[in-house]
Amino acid sequence: MWPETLFLTVNTVDRFFSKREVLKKEVQLVGIASLLMITKYEEIYPPTLKDFIYITGDNYSSQQILKME
Repeated sequence: MWPETLFLTVNTVDRFFSKREVLKKEVQLVGIASLLMITKYEEIYPPTLKDFIYITGDNYSSQQILKME
């Protein structure tokens, strides 16, 4: 991924946390949903949803990630 993608993801997560309280168990979900959203915008070939589910260790379903997005 491009450095800009990671920078925008961190920026998005930071702004989300400044507006809403997030439970500790949902922090990874917020991060992965933000990464999914930003890669769709920034990357030429964004990873698939299955890749993001794999990254989380199958902790979240595709429905949970898309709902958070």
